[in-house]
Amino acid sequence: MAVGIGSGGGGCSFSGAVQFFDITDRGEPRLLKTLHLTDWAGSVAFNPKRTELAIGGHDKKIYIINGTSPFNVLKILPEATDKIQSVTFNPNGTQLAAGGYDTEVRLYNVTNRFRLMKVLSESRGRITDIDYHPSLAELAVSSEDHRLRKYSGIPPFTLKQELNDLNTELQAVAYNPDGTQLTIGGNRTFVMIYDLLQQHFYSYSFSVPDSVTSISYNKSGIEMAIGFLNGEIMVYKKEEDIPTPINIYSLYGGSTRMIYSPDGKLLATWGSDDKIMMYQIVSRTVTGAVTKTVTEAVTTTVTEAGSEVSTESGTELKNASTLVALTFAASLTAALEGIIFR
Repeated sequence: MAVGIGSGGGGCSFSGAVQFFDITDRGEPRLLKTLHLTDWAGSVAFNPKRTELAIGGHDKKIYIINGTSPFNVLKILPEATDKIQSVTFNPNGTQLAAGGYDTEVRLYNVTNRFRLMKVLSESRGRITDIDYHPSLAELAVSSEDHRLRKYSGIPPFTLKQELNDLNTELQAVAYNPDGTQLTIGGNRTFVMIYDLLQQHFYSYSFSVPDSVTSISYNKSGIEMAIGFLNGEIMVYKKEEDIPTPINIYSLYGGSTRMIYSPDGKLLATWGSDDKIMMYQIVSRTVTGAVTKTVTEAVTTTVTEAGSEVSTESGTELKNASTLVALTFAASLTAALEGIIFR
């Protein structure tokens, strides 16, 4: 597991780091390496097919790291002219996309020593998030100019579609695992789901409690976790006979971002509370009035949608998918900016 960290501000000098953890045990992650940077680590991503790790820095550089010990720097990509906010690899690991404050997305050829192939410059606002379609050669880019753009993932990387009536500064975009939906969120309190089969927005775009900061699907695509600016994480599930996703559980306590592990068995959350909370998903289907207890290691409050239940021995979760917190809650001295499981 790689964790990107940012610190500084308030008169302090800015610095950053990436920490690597061994989570093989899944009970007590072990710190393997701390890689110090000159500025915040804005985003990190492992190559799904190879061993590289990409780090997007606020120092305008992309660091390509050997994702296994000794975690040495393989290459530095200096082309960006401002802070990098998002880095991601395509599903087969042959492309790297990076974007940020300079409003441009840069595409690199991984198999040719990360050669810069194309600069996508249509945006007029900061690039906030990038996601590749899981099977098609396509990538979606969200930005603060109220537009979502979809590009071809093969040369010449043409702009395929631009959605320009979204009325919000977009902050997060995510394809579901089977590539049939694209979910979008921003600084307005609603989430939009784009139907890639019908090519139109669902009419039931649903309301959420605050500005969206991140979106992540689990492996099966049944669950979708959404992080909010107020420090809340809400997990939604799509039921066959109900058009809008339903909230099945919520996590409180300062975490604004989260991600599922590739096997869907873990959920990690992090944010301004300076902690990583790692949850093990024990069961996704609970029938009747079943109550499960979450271990005392949980420092955030876990509730069912709409009500909070607390006991002396811990926090209970009723009528929802059950989470069990792992014994590890990493307390960091800086605000966490990014995390990825592999």
